[in-house]
Amino acid sequence: MRALRRITPGFAEPAGGQYLGASLDYEQRLLQLDSPSRPHVGANGHRVQAPPAKQVPEDFPRALAALTGEGLVADPQPPAEAVDINRETGDRRQRGALLQLLARAETGALTALAYTAIRGFSSRQDPTLVELRRGCLDVRISRPDGGSFILGAIDVTYAEVVLYRLHGGTPDPRLTLGVGATVGRIERRAIAAAVLDANCTRAAADGPRRLEPAEDAEFLAIALDGQEAAGFVEHLKLPHHVTFTSELDRVRQARRDAG
Repeated sequence: MRALRRITPGFAEPAGGQYLGASLDYEQRLLQLDSPSRPHVGANGHRVQAPPAKQVPEDFPRALAALTGEGLVADPQPPAEAVDINRETGDRRQRGALLQLLARAETGALTALAYTAIRGFSSRQDPTLVELRRGCLDVRISRPDGGSFILGAIDVTYAEVVLYRLHGGTPDPRLTLGVGATVGRIERRAIAAAVLDANCTRAAADGPRRLEPAEDAEFLAIALDGQEAAGFVEHLKLPHHVTFTSELDRVRQARRDAG
């Protein structure tokens, strides 16, 4: 990825630095709007002169590299294997298939389910966004002669989240990693996908128990398939008078039996 923006909320001074990019993430949190450190903002709050842009490096080291080297981050189990859910049939609970589904799921549904996990409607946890990158990836097309060429580039956003968990008062010996990637610039989508991936990964390591929606891969594979969900809801507009008449007959019969 050719990064245009890179932030690491989990690290104050990560290797490679942070590049906020074109974002207002912290604008509303500044208490002194007339601070000398903001000379590019006029008295009326409008920008009058853009600050000099820093040159973004071609590549960044992974923010979690040092912690992974210390053995503080658990290897995701099961590991993700690439699978195209549009062309291949199989278990969508498999992590690779679920990650692809999370990448294209509807933003509102992703955000809502990730929010339930953050608010505690799953096992006790404390998610941390350790790295967020937004940039461009080349689209490479294969030629019939075996070669390839670059057709163009697409915007991509990638996020890494870790979970720290307690089990009966005993802390995890390692952090659980979740990843999320999506086409486009909606960072909330990638973050929410990473939160859900981390929850499902952690739940898989916990052993059999009752799962909440945010950590149930089977539930997410059904609920987050926007194409299927939209079609199923839309089909309710089609004629259903036959089945509805049957239901009415049963209700009338139940009322007669009760009376």
